[in-house]
Amino acid sequence: MKDHDPRSAGMLPSLPLPASAVPSFAEAMAAIDGWSDLPATRRRDLRSDLTTAARLLGRQPAAVPCDVAWLNEALFRKPPGGHRMRTRRFGNMVSGLRATLRRLGLHAPDLRTFEDLSPAWQALLGHARLEAQVACLRHLARYCGERGIGPEAISDVMLAEWAMADRRIRLGANVAGRPVVVARAWNAVVAASGMPLPVLKAPRRRQPYTLPFTDYPQSFQDDLRDFSATLAPVVGASIWRRSRVQGKRHHVLRPRTIATRLFSIRQAGALLVKGGVPLTQLRSLCDLVRPLERVELILDAVIERSTERRGGQVWTVGVALLQVAKYCAGRKKDPLDAETLATIREWVADTKPDPRAGLPLRVRERIRALTQPAAYAGLLHEPARLMRLAKDPDLAPVEAARQVRLAVMLEILTICPMRLSNLLGLRLDRNLRRLDPKGRRLTHLVIAGHEVKNGEPIEWPVPEGSARLIERYIRSYRPDLTDEGNPYLFPGAGDGPISATSLANHLKAHLWEVIGVEVNPHLMRSFAAWLHLRHYPEAIDEVRRILGHRSIETTMRHYILFEKEAAALRFGRSVLRLREETRGLALASRLSRRPAVRAGVGR
Repeated sequence: MKDHDPRSAGMLPSLPLPASAVPSFAEAMAAIDGWSDLPATRRRDLRSDLTTAARLLGRQPAAVPCDVAWLNEALFRKPPGGHRMRTRRFGNMVSGLRATLRRLGLHAPDLRTFEDLSPAWQALLGHARLEAQVACLRHLARYCGERGIGPEAISDVMLAEWAMADRRIRLGANVAGRPVVVARAWNAVVAASGMPLPVLKAPRRRQPYTLPFTDYPQSFQDDLRDFSATLAPVVGASIWRRSRVQGKRHHVLRPRTIATRLFSIRQAGALLVKGGVPLTQLRSLCDLVRPLERVELILDAVIERSTERRGGQVWTVGVALLQVAKYCAGRKKDPLDAETLATIREWVADTKPDPRAGLPLRVRERIRALTQPAAYAGLLHEPARLMRLAKDPDLAPVEAARQVRLAVMLEILTICPMRLSNLLGLRLDRNLRRLDPKGRRLTHLVIAGHEVKNGEPIEWPVPEGSARLIERYIRSYRPDLTDEGNPYLFPGAGDGPISATSLANHLKAHLWEVIGVEVNPHLMRSFAAWLHLRHYPEAIDEVRRILGHRSIETTMRHYILFEKEAAALRFGRSVLRLREETRGLALASRLSRRPAVRAGVGR
């Protein structure tokens, strides 16, 4: 395989300035001084908003262009929490920027009605059931109306054209997501109206390179189905039994692991096609690993995309290719030769994560960001803040329930850093124990060993304050999220739990907005390790028990960086203490060594 240079991770490169003739923030501030129709306090606030925005961008006002498209990309790269600003203060600043840009003729006007639209557009928008749907669609409707385009002529192409124009004249967050939101609102209003209008599909924000398995030859699909059956064999219809596959004891894989293996095969096939192999030549799984150059092409392509030579994606895809190779070597007809299998095994071993490296660089960067005082303070107090927000009488009951649900998720992940699958699987009838004398207060979270990834059962005492928060959610808010028959603590559609994707995305988006750090549920386990080692630096074995690791080596490999950081901090304090202790000695030494002044020198 090819050698690749390491690349930096987690960095946000600065955006190039646009080649346009728009004024700078400094010129806009000078123009504001001449707007005599505005009160002096309003002019002061507008100038302050420009100054604040320039500071957030890390530039002088003279170096910031009043270019809406550029500002959309640059200003919203971090959420308010990432700038250590409250959401309301950040929103007020953006509102002031819009007002200034409108006065300069660089921003769309603030038109919140649609009376100026054609009767056809007014009739359609009249079917909107939510004010948010009208707010989404009026910009598209006005854009089309100005061009004489009625609702019946709308199309995906027109939606894409509007999105490109809108990003140049309207300042706001999530520019890339606007077409998706507008398309969803359009389809909802069209469905409510019953009009025979087209359904819109927003352009993809990311173009996937993988191909669905249905695009492959039928023989490949048949082979894939047989291979999938070997990943989770069932003997005697009992999931407790073990099966022997190709003469070796075989553990039943978890559904999520099987899905990962199959997606890795999709990646491998797509990378071969992208590398020049015709799709028609992939007639079976063996065509992924034979000839051997195809394995090399796949692994090099994954390394090129992920920039990591060991671990991560290349290790995941490599393991899947090795499983495919073993499967092909065991078939009776045209098996994969032993030499090729040995070479693939050797190459995949080279992609195995380095045990000395610990956590991936991207994860270490996020942990470092999360363990800054302002970030972890916000995280630790966020459940209580969400509970206060849920008391707002103007908040719809279901929205208040979602706020409290998120608070409970964060609270549980903080006090009991379990894996996402176990958090999703918490059931009211199985996992919550009330062992106080009256049997009313939650005292323990209990999860059987067979439900945990490594087989270690979880029996976790719940602090009294956390128990009150969880009980309040169950009693007062959870009923607004589900029907009575759903047994899960965090219910989803039907009688199942909320989906892993929905939970993870909600948590990640919320914490990014509040504290400016990308925190997924699994990162909370790393935060728990840091939190405990911060107070008990030598308690690495306690961290092992907290996280449920079987071996101390796993814990050491992942979290030794926290001990190294603590040691470095202690060493730094030792240096500073010794420097302070020897300050007088150094001064006396310099005075005793001061050279005599020669005649004629220094006069």
